[in-house]
Amino acid sequence: MNQKIKKIKIKNKKKYNNIKKIIKKLKKNIMNKNEHQTDINKKLFQKINSLLDKCAKKNIIHKNKSARYKKKLNIYLKKNNIKF
Repeated sequence: MNQKIKKIKIKNKKKYNNIKKIIKKLKKNIMNKNEHQTDINKKLFQKINSLLDKCAKKNIIHKNKSARYKKKLNIYLKKNNIKF
């Protein structure tokens, strides 16, 4: 592999890891059930959806995987009675 491909792979891996990190952060905030963090949770949820769409558009992750992540997050939020 040449250097350009390696750089692109590293960049894509960082974006994917960032998505997973933000999802974990959102779930942790929801589990704590802190009322003061609803604005933060809303922003995190919007950021996750945006990142998933961008990564799917750039073929970092498959579009169906992006949709699956969104669906699981929505189910998780409904399960914990959280509405934005």
